[in-house]
Amino acid sequence: MSHWTINTGMPRAFSEDERARIDQSIRTAGLKRFSRQGIRGVRIDDLCRDAGIAKGTFYAFFPSKEELFMSIADAADERHKRDMLEYLTTEPGDGPAVLGGFFDMMVTKIESDPVLAIVRQVGELEYLLTKLPPSRLAENEERDQVFLRQASEILVNERRLAAHADHQTLQGVMTMLLTLSLQRELVGPTAYRQAVALLKEMSLQRLIRGPDDISE
Repeated sequence: MSHWTINTGMPRAFSEDERARIDQSIRTAGLKRFSRQGIRGVRIDDLCRDAGIAKGTFYAFFPSKEELFMSIADAADERHKRDMLEYLTTEPGDGPAVLGGFFDMMVTKIESDPVLAIVRQVGELEYLLTKLPPSRLAENEERDQVFLRQASEILVNERRLAAHADHQTLQGVMTMLLTLSLQRELVGPTAYRQAVALLKEMSLQRLIRGPDDISE
């Protein structure tokens, strides 16, 4: 039995290093369990056994399995946003080249992210939304808006690569891409790839040329 497991009473106070190790153990166990069983199918007891901790220790770190999942998702989301902002800031090229690479980067991240793969499982997103308080969802929305405004500032003002890449339009592109990814299994791989290619073409036209020229 791990020295992190306390079978009686409240969990003892942990040092900073111990807290970091326990936190990582819970996250690692959580991602593996969520990937295999979905959010609904995971039990706290199983997470604790995998991580080598007592249930009281788990609740000292996370109030619920849903909050554990969201914490894992938030960490991945922060990495993605950091990577994308770095790309927009440093990638050489003109507007079409940078925006085309940015779109491809979003597609790759969406398709390869294990957290989004969990959400794509039937019923998981709906379940998660019923378990999270509105304030939690509002926090995520606010972080998204901050990122979109930063990306827009880089594209429109700092590098002048896309005059029409305002944050609302960027949000629309990302929302359509995420929505399409959630339907990937339903539409099939060929139709999905065709839809992604069409969305890329339309998005680049809209971001660079603006809404008035998109039909030309």
